[in-house]
Amino acid sequence: MVSLRAERMVRRALVVFVVVLVAGMAAAQPWTPLGPDGGDVRALAYDPQDPQRIFLGTSAGQLFLSSDAGASWARVAHLGEGDDYVLDHILINPQDGTLYVSAWSVEQPTGDIFRSRDGGRTWQALAAMHGRSVRSLAMAQSDPRVLVAGALDGVFRSNDAGNTWQRISPEGHAEIKNIESLALDPRSPDIVYAGTWHLPWKTSDGGLTWRSIKQGVIDDSDVFSIIVDHSRPSVVYVSACSGIYKSESAGELFRKVQGIPYSARRTRVLHQDPRNPNIVYAGTTEGLWKTADAGQTWRRVSSANLIVNDVLVDPRSPSRLLVATEPRLCAPAGSVAGGGPRGQQRALRRPDQRQGIWRRLRLARRRALVAAAHQRPGPARCLRAAPVADRRAAGGDQCRRLHERARERGVAAAQHRADAGDQDAAGGIAPWGVA
Repeated sequence: MVSLRAERMVRRALVVFVVVLVAGMAAAQPWTPLGPDGGDVRALAYDPQDPQRIFLGTSAGQLFLSSDAGASWARVAHLGEGDDYVLDHILINPQDGTLYVSAWSVEQPTGDIFRSRDGGRTWQALAAMHGRSVRSLAMAQSDPRVLVAGALDGVFRSNDAGNTWQRISPEGHAEIKNIESLALDPRSPDIVYAGTWHLPWKTSDGGLTWRSIKQGVIDDSDVFSIIVDHSRPSVVYVSACSGIYKSESAGELFRKVQGIPYSARRTRVLHQDPRNPNIVYAGTTEGLWKTADAGQTWRRVSSANLIVNDVLVDPRSPSRLLVATEPRLCAPAGSVAGGGPRGQQRALRRPDQRQGIWRRLRLARRRALVAAAHQRPGPARCLRAAPVADRRAAGGDQCRRLHERARERGVAAAQHRADAGDQDAAGGIAPWGVA
């Protein structure tokens, strides 16, 4: 049972911003804070049968619902036994309204996929996926009964709305694991793109064969988000720790898009406008960016001090966006995007909150990466997992000692992989209160 103090912390750890973008305006737009006060929203989803209904998932297992387009919110479920589940993806079947939520634990390498057939009133953990740390979840546009899940141990598929699941990636594969992102071709659910903590992969035959699609992508890039153009499926966008890439050949060759500053290139989410395929939004560690010409040019359409986890485009009015953000970078007190009065800004910086959800997210990321490094020993892995002062040639026992030293000092593994908030090697942003 979650304590009263934990409950209060969770309610403080929720914020959604809505922005109305006016065509032709080049400056950052004003943002209006909506919903429960606080900070760490991980996922948003419109009900396709009733866009007034919006579901919101948090990093503490809380699921909220707004029935009035975000004007008010009510908690409808707590998923998981504790408060350690991160709800990263919410999907809704457009035909029958069935909801799916993927979850992973910040404490252990475990997780679940939850399903509700009654609008979110009751939930069932799908037995076949119980215990898997599910980091990504996708639904086939051509057949919503087909679901594909990405977990730390591979890619899995259901052809019957989640009743049964089969592994479609090779078991024990050295590279097709730690699946951070997924996308399905809108024409065929057998064409699956999978982004790992290393590079992107693709299958065109439902998982019978896989191939690396890294040509043009900087080696060893975490792939945070993948989208396939709904009007031209040969166009694929990928966001990675090294930047945003675009392919016009269904992943055969990528080129890096230009126009977003290096410090903002940690892009957690890409989202395409449902009506205009030339408009793509990029949610980064330095605000929300937009291209209106299919990636040729980009401009920031929010304050630079927003960290964006998810983006929704109102299907009735694409000029209206909902953006899920994190609490550590709020605008100055008194501004429209500030999320509350000065007292609330101070409250968000209290030590107990700094060391709560954020600390657990970083610890989970660190543990998983150190485990992955031990599975793939080598000098490069050692150097990324070790403190800056210990970046020297290493191998064998020296590798093990460096990992142990990194854990003892609380140093996050792989600086460019720590998307939960560690300092970026090229001047990225650390969470508030953390040096």
